[in-house]
Amino acid sequence: MIRCILSTARLAVVALLVIGALPVRGASRIDGTSAAQPIPVKVFSNQVSQFYNLSDLVPSPDGHFMAYTLLTSTDSNKESSFHDCGQHTVCTIWVADMWTQTTHALTGAEEASLLPSWSPDGMKLAFYSDHDGTLKLWIWDRQTGTMHALPGTDRFVNGEIQWTPDSHTILAKFTDSSPSNATQDLGYISPAPPSNTPIVLSYSPVSAALQAKARDAIMFRPHNQVFLGSVWANGLSPVQRIGPNNVSTFALSPDGTHIVVGRETLVLPESNRYTCEHDLVDVRTGAYRTLTKGDGDVLQAGCGQPAWSADGLFIGYFTSTVGLGNAHLAGSVVIVNIASGRIVKNPLQFSSTFTTRRYTISPRWSNSDDVAYVSDARGLWRYKRGRFELIAKTVGSRAVLDLPIHPDGKVWSPDGVSLDVLVGDRVTRREGIERFSLRSGNFTTILTRDIYLLLTDWEHNGVIALPKGSFALEAEDAIHPQELWIMESGKLHQIGETNPQLVQYVFGKSKLIQLRHGKLLEGGLLLPVGYRPGHRYPLVVWVYPGANGADAVNQFGLAWFNMQLLASRGYAVLYPNQPSWAGEVGRSDFAGYVIPLIKELAHDGYIDENRVAVMGQSGGGYDVAAIITETTLFKAAVMIDGPSDLVSDYFSMDEAGNEIGAWRDERMFAGATPWTGLRRYIENSPVFYLKRVQTPLLILQGAADSAVPTEQADEMFVGLRRLNKEVQYVRYPGEGHVMTGYTSADQEDWWNRVIRWLNQYLQ
Repeated sequence: MIRCILSTARLAVVALLVIGALPVRGASRIDGTSAAQPIPVKVFSNQVSQFYNLSDLVPSPDGHFMAYTLLTSTDSNKESSFHDCGQHTVCTIWVADMWTQTTHALTGAEEASLLPSWSPDGMKLAFYSDHDGTLKLWIWDRQTGTMHALPGTDRFVNGEIQWTPDSHTILAKFTDSSPSNATQDLGYISPAPPSNTPIVLSYSPVSAALQAKARDAIMFRPHNQVFLGSVWANGLSPVQRIGPNNVSTFALSPDGTHIVVGRETLVLPESNRYTCEHDLVDVRTGAYRTLTKGDGDVLQAGCGQPAWSADGLFIGYFTSTVGLGNAHLAGSVVIVNIASGRIVKNPLQFSSTFTTRRYTISPRWSNSDDVAYVSDARGLWRYKRGRFELIAKTVGSRAVLDLPIHPDGKVWSPDGVSLDVLVGDRVTRREGIERFSLRSGNFTTILTRDIYLLLTDWEHNGVIALPKGSFALEAEDAIHPQELWIMESGKLHQIGETNPQLVQYVFGKSKLIQLRHGKLLEGGLLLPVGYRPGHRYPLVVWVYPGANGADAVNQFGLAWFNMQLLASRGYAVLYPNQPSWAGEVGRSDFAGYVIPLIKELAHDGYIDENRVAVMGQSGGGYDVAAIITETTLFKAAVMIDGPSDLVSDYFSMDEAGNEIGAWRDERMFAGATPWTGLRRYIENSPVFYLKRVQTPLLILQGAADSAVPTEQADEMFVGLRRLNKEVQYVRYPGEGHVMTGYTSADQEDWWNRVIRWLNQYLQ
């Protein structure tokens, strides 16, 4: 692939806590003192760069087997059937035998398979797959070890698969593609016409109140319906459509007679803003009635997955008023009485110490009554008898993150008077499992390690309570990628090997950094492979607005793009905590959250202050551009897919007419627009301050980026070139916003250019 390459040249105290405590499987995984060869770039460009390979951890009802999805990349240009897998990435269904601690793959390495779901009797596993070339539902028979496709399911979309209690019937979502239900009826723009046909875009004014409400919600759903069908040995029949259109989420009642569906109703088509409503559907008759209406004051950012109480009298779900990826998540856990329709809301609070996904945001029901649990920054909450009460207040550094889930989907109580909970230390970032007494309120430690528990799914989590007091968990640390583990008698044992290609390599260890500099500054530091105390190393700083780099200290590779590639080449990597854009700080403030940490690391002999670079992607690309307009400390910089001119970014749109930058820029400036706050837009646009830049800049940009238009990179390059500054611009044709979705060849080229740029100015 031809790449566009353009370049020009000019004529307090730091607390360091050692991290990394999963069991060692071989010297190559932990020996950080021996000499090691740099990890080949191809190893990372041929695999998912973060190595967050496991997802969809689903236990069989008896806890004997664990089904999960393993994400791997492919060199082919095949577009994945699932957006969850991603471009140039495939998903494979695996099954682990937790008794023998062995694993095997159900589907092939070049397929897209996802979302396994066990039948209640544990004898069948349903999942989506394009195993035969066409996306459809498949069934694996546990007794025979065979699997077969369900004919007529080729219009199904990837989403929750649920079974009726008798294990004979499944529910799933499918797309109705009939002309009367075409997706453009929901506000989608139809595919672009041939190039010789004019594109006409029209807009009719809406109320200011509606515009204001829509600013906070940033999620859309396809036009889906729920189907019901019986599973037989030779396929699926009959198929029955149930309930309304526009289905986002659904959940089957414990007795299998009703489902609750969440529908997203379009309010503002050009921005894909929705509100969420719920209906109760009778599976036997197909009749349905409205259960909840959307909030009249604000729009939700998608429908949370409904969860039924064990007695079938209540449902609970999470609803947010801001996109879940936003640093300022706002929302509530909602409990609905099915019979009366009475709604009880519990507004949640989230700590700035942990990222929002580190807390439960879906209610966890007990398996015997109408009691549910949820956690937030204040502690552990219990819903009982129509109200929420705080039963375990956050005191000191301990935070309750979530609760392990029993194979029946309910919370685990080993004795009826206590709960096993997942906890994290907000100071040390150690995580583990503790037992909380409902009588005394005391905690007893079961497991605590320097690990990162995978709690990234809002309806499920990566820790499963198994029989006889054991636990299955997905976890990683600085030198181990994500793996499946079993904890028995307080000891961890690995199940299988998700990344056998990495066992031969040596990885850098990580440290937690905490500095009092007027305010608490924190970050994660990845040390070079073979780190020697007293030796000063070059430093690369990875930045992103709203990031909690300290939370990533136990994640393999530290940042989104695995930084072990740099650690194996003699670089230290710092990932600092930073505030978000949202009205808190401006262009001139970001350097203040980074430079003090760099100064202290240099003072304590870890790094060479004269060999420091800064690097960031998307919002982090903006941070890079902003920081180098404020300081000359950095000897090199890498800006990746980031905005630079917030004025022009505000007015950007894609070929179909959908706005790109306006909504995020208004959120950044608390609703201000270029007409009401032009000065703020200019003051926070790095492109207007390029005359100050003294740092050589490498700009990397996907030419098909739908999140940040390439014109933003163009402006940076043209501006620096006109000012006779040193800059190189690489644009990748056909590639999107995130490098991990690039082809392997382009990923390899991307990394090689970054490494050469850093070596040129820091080595």
